[in-house]
Amino acid sequence: MMGDIVEVKDDNAVLDVRLVGAGPIQRVDIFNGAKLMNTMRPYEVEDLGRRLRIVWNGARVRGQDRVLRWDGGLTVSGNAIEAADPINFWNPDHPLQSINKQELAWESFTTGTVKGVLLTLEKAATGTIHFDTVEKKLDIKFANLGLAPKIWDLGVLEKYIRVERLPDSKNPTEFSFRLPIEGLRKGDNPIFIRVVQEDGQKAWSSPVYLVK
Repeated sequence: MMGDIVEVKDDNAVLDVRLVGAGPIQRVDIFNGAKLMNTMRPYEVEDLGRRLRIVWNGARVRGQDRVLRWDGGLTVSGNAIEAADPINFWNPDHPLQSINKQELAWESFTTGTVKGVLLTLEKAATGTIHFDTVEKKLDIKFANLGLAPKIWDLGVLEKYIRVERLPDSKNPTEFSFRLPIEGLRKGDNPIFIRVVQEDGQKAWSSPVYLVK
């Protein structure tokens, strides 16, 4: 159970996980201490469809005056926007704006929590998204997106843009898996998970300490 200390003599430990989220589960990251060991998703590459999850994050400095502006928008060429759902646009005075079937606009800032958009396009695996903000401009070809995310690391304090492709339907709110834990180091191995939902909300488990 979470919090247990377990002595192991070889690499035959298995992590058994059952999750119930408050929203659709996007991925589960498995850690050994600070090291990311694996990522599990409730879908496979053949399930990918017309939806994209585009998020941005970061802070300018630590402490006060840390606001990082992401004002701008995106346009789509070679495809069209069927739906656009905001992620963490809580200010009613600055909503995600749908200009037309090719263009979105926003006023957005981050201080360490992701914001973004869940985008559904009319066609799968075609077209280009032109991401244009005061912090970064990108051209993202839909055909180049697979199961692994595209991540642009823009510096310190978790400043990044992350783009990933999702199935057409929302991911389930429950997810279970079993995963062999390999490559344990001598001594303590604090094994824990981080759950990320489609809406950007996160949760962490307490570790199970494997002692080799």
